[in-house]
Amino acid sequence: KDIRPAFREYEKEMQSVFFTGQFAFRNFLYVDVTGRNDWSSALGVNNQSFFYPSISSSFIFTDALGIDGDFFNFGKVRASWAQVGNDSDPYLTRSGYSLYPTGFNGLPYATKSGTIPLLNLKNELTESVEFGTDLRFFKNRITLDLTYYNAITSNQILSLPVSSASGYNTVVINAGEIRNSGIEASIGLVPLRVGSFQWKVDFNYAANESEVVELDGNIQTYRLISNSGGEPALSNIEAQVGAPYGNIVGYAYKRAPDGQKIVSPAGRYLREDEVSVIGNITPDWIGGLNNTFSYKSLSLNILLDFVQ
Repeated sequence: KDIRPAFREYEKEMQSVFFTGQFAFRNFLYVDVTGRNDWSSALGVNNQSFFYPSISSSFIFTDALGIDGDFFNFGKVRASWAQVGNDSDPYLTRSGYSLYPTGFNGLPYATKSGTIPLLNLKNELTESVEFGTDLRFFKNRITLDLTYYNAITSNQILSLPVSSASGYNTVVINAGEIRNSGIEASIGLVPLRVGSFQWKVDFNYAANESEVVELDGNIQTYRLISNSGGEPALSNIEAQVGAPYGNIVGYAYKRAPDGQKIVSPAGRYLREDEVSVIGNITPDWIGGLNNTFSYKSLSLNILLDFVQ
């Protein structure tokens, strides 16, 4: 149950079954299989049940080939394929009323939903593939972990605006396809190890690229967030077909040839006449640098996070 606020009650029921299994061969080849089936009351009656599996495998080739030298002591490659399902908020499959205990002259009242429901609402589904490797050198004093992934999310649950003359404000649809791909890397070093003292450095890096492949086949732009109620808004966060997800679209500053912002006689910055993409909600990359100094049972961590 989700109470927001106290006089409005939202209910949704989810039931699930899950299985997992693993196959291992001589401690160097592993295969893992999972499967899950959910039943959600928030979806259409004929679509309340949805199943999503996964399979992953890893191969420790250093153990398989008997490699364990002073320079290269561990190596593993891995691959996986997975599907992940997701349901929706409740009450998107039928129209109803919201009850309010206090209104005009203190009288209770009810309002009809302003959203056209989708009776056969389906679950969202993300399908992804991933490849990676784990390498270790000099008795684990240097470690390297690399991962590449590619994921597609389809059947997204969207609310599109409609003419208020219809008696509604929005309509719920299943549409949209978004692709995400990227890399993740982690490097570990032990620059110093003397007796019971050790200094360990870990650096991680991640970068993601997204693309809105399709919306509903008709619209080309879907507004996610607007920071102004007026038209045109000062800036919007949008999903546009053929562009990265989460572009920030708005009016850029007018600039002089040398790049400085142009100021009006009233002392305000001037804006361009047309909107353009002025940014994106997703960082170019993120990273972290962690230093761990340890002596016997005592350790000190110094962590730096980076967002570009």
